[in-house]
Amino acid sequence: AWGIALAQADPTCTICGVDDAKVLEQTRRHAEQMGVVQQFTFIPANVEEDALGENEYDMATLSYVCHGEGERKSKNIIAKIHKALKPGGRLVICELCPDENREKDFFTLVFGVNMLIHTTEGNTFTIAQYTSWLKGAGFKNVATIDIPATSPLVVGIK
Repeated sequence: AWGIALAQADPTCTICGVDDAKVLEQTRRHAEQMGVVQQFTFIPANVEEDALGENEYDMATLSYVCHGEGERKSKNIIAKIHKALKPGGRLVICELCPDENREKDFFTLVFGVNMLIHTTEGNTFTIAQYTSWLKGAGFKNVATIDIPATSPLVVGIK
């Protein structure tokens, strides 16, 4: 969804879809339906296991991945993305984030319990946790951007 929206907003950009081959089949169909498939390159890969390159990309999105992977795997994925980004490149994380004390936003809290029950390591993580992980991976600047959603975007700049 993010790549298609970017391609629609900027017809000069190139999107590299990196995901499981079956997911990329769906992505290709959607990109075709939206008339932007010519802007896409599809790279079947497992972000946990496969190399993502070095200093190759301007931006990466990590959208609704970390809650299912858990802290350890998410930190590793973030570090791999950092390596794959060009200097000045950005990682944009979109996730359901509870408040720092995990006291508000009932839906996000229940979603976190669901991740604890249905995944081996999943959970929901706070903005402070994502900020710490990004800085730990080497991102120099980390900010949040409010969007009309449950949680803001967390953006790390290499």
